[in-house]
Amino acid sequence: MIKNLSIIKWFEALLHFAFPIYCLGCGNGPNLLCEKCLETLPIHQHQACPLCYAFSSWGEVCDSCRKDKKFELLPWQLDGLFVLCPYQKLSLLQTIIEQMKYHHGYPLAEILGKWMVNHSPTAWIQFLHQEQFEVVAVPLHTLRYQKRGYNQAELLAREFTNITLLGSKKPLRRHRDTPPQAQLSREKRIQNVADAFSLVPEFPNPYFLNKKFILIDDVCSTGATLNACAAALKSAGAASVWGLVLARG
Repeated sequence: MIKNLSIIKWFEALLHFAFPIYCLGCGNGPNLLCEKCLETLPIHQHQACPLCYAFSSWGEVCDSCRKDKKFELLPWQLDGLFVLCPYQKLSLLQTIIEQMKYHHGYPLAEILGKWMVNHSPTAWIQFLHQEQFEVVAVPLHTLRYQKRGYNQAELLAREFTNITLLGSKKPLRRHRDTPPQAQLSREKRIQNVADAFSLVPEFPNPYFLNKKFILIDDVCSTGATLNACAAALKSAGAASVWGLVLARG
């Protein structure tokens, strides 16, 4: 049960009765995003290495980047990154994500979580099952969670796991409330979230040994946040950590 979400839903139900909801794309009701507009979102036809953007079938880190010493200095812990959509400014997708994160648009996360499953290649979903990946949502810091009332990544992950039936746990916490990443350079982003995530005490280290995890978030740019989460999981013995995001820009 997501804290504060039931109260928000009750309060917003009253608002929606007085002020009907309209689609962010076409302006028609009764949902924030209609099926027709949802299907206009651009989809990546190919995946890429999360570091150099070279073609990579499932978004794995390419061999060249694995051997490049400058990438070893990061250090880079994420094994791959699967991205559904390109993130473009002044687009419908940007409007959707901002509404979802900052304007109580939590119903969009449920819609988009389902959409992420439906538009992921079947072979890739099968790969997650065969390799026994466990789903983890990128956590929010407690202060930001209390202010927002929900974690959009958690809602995306919940819908994703409801459909795929993959296992899902909450072994990570964000113990440091970092400034927003949006206006920072790549180097500053990496520094900003370094060591910002840690393991939840209830999960003993043996739990992580040789496990494979898929981290879900709404959007990423440099991948610094996902990488910091991967570092925390691998420090406890995780064998593999990948990212899955709705969009990357």
